[in-house]
Amino acid sequence: MTENPTPTSGEQEVVTYELRGPVAVVTMNRPEYRNAQNSAMTYALDAAFVRAVEDPAVKVIVLAGNGKHFSAGHDIGTPGRDVDQHFDNKAVLWWDHVGREGATSASPASPRCTSACAGDGGRSRSP
Repeated sequence: MTENPTPTSGEQEVVTYELRGPVAVVTMNRPEYRNAQNSAMTYALDAAFVRAVEDPAVKVIVLAGNGKHFSAGHDIGTPGRDVDQHFDNKAVLWWDHVGREGATSASPASPRCTSACAGDGGRSRSP
């Protein structure tokens, strides 16, 4: 099942959402642009994270990138850049897991990329 702004004819969904038991897999889906995050994708990512956080059955959220690259970062010049389109502004800043079953103290995430990851100096690249 996927959730994001409705693609127009011929376009693919920019973010997909899949439940695998207690795991929500959120996948950036613009592989032709190395998953560069345009506005549609950033809002679709927010919607997917909200969906996962609001589902008490979800215990883990995995963010993935479709294709050869995880993400090139924000879209600053692809043909799919959507700077001319309007999106409803919604800020999602905090999710409180205190008191939820299975909640543990905060610990650093352990990123694991199977391709090059921008912004981490290559530290999270799989061997």
